[in-house]
Amino acid sequence: MLFRKLRAIFARDSDALARLAGLTPGGVRELIDRAEDAYDPRTMNLDGLVDALREKLGDTPLVQLVAQTIHYTLEPK
Repeated sequence: MLFRKLRAIFARDSDALARLAGLTPGGVRELIDRAEDAYDPRTMNLDGLVDALREKLGDTPLVQLVAQTIHYTLEPK
């Protein structure tokens, strides 16, 4: 469910992705795929995904939204 949310935030036709400089839809999908694929040796955890987005985009409201989405979804209920 979390990865579907992330893919929706960064969908090819999303307004959010259209406003970002320096990040392509393919680049975002690759980062999400790497975080999701446990068999990929380049796999990063979800905090690593947020760090990679911050490195590419800075601490933008969109990166903060991704971080909040991840932490809210994983928070014990």
